[in-house]
Amino acid sequence: AQRKSDMAQLQRALETYYNDKGAYPPAAANGGLEGYTWGGVFSDANNTFYMNQLPNDEKQPTIQFLYETNTGSKKYHLFGYLENTRDEQIATYSGKLCGTKTCNYGVGSPNTTMTEVFQ
Repeated sequence: AQRKSDMAQLQRALETYYNDKGAYPPAAANGGLEGYTWGGVFSDANNTFYMNQLPNDEKQPTIQFLYETNTGSKKYHLFGYLENTRDEQIATYSGKLCGTKTCNYGVGSPNTTMTEVFQ
């Protein structure tokens, strides 16, 4: 439940960022937001705070989030791993790793679907 809540909060922060900047932040090679770290502050150079702390599960360091954007950062997908395998929203995202686990939960920008694959 906490991971789903964290991801929903991050979605709201990403939408606010998009409204301010006209694009989502680019993805980093490590699956995070470029220029930010999981567990760190999500703000811009003008000190506009989008999130005081990006999600980070310190109790489960082998489980992480995976953020992907398309060219131009007009769409994004955010993946996570839910330990409750009975959750109705569990899915399979082959090839998407959330730390050492295969991601099984995902959300995206309002203009995309979770079946869309970014090129």
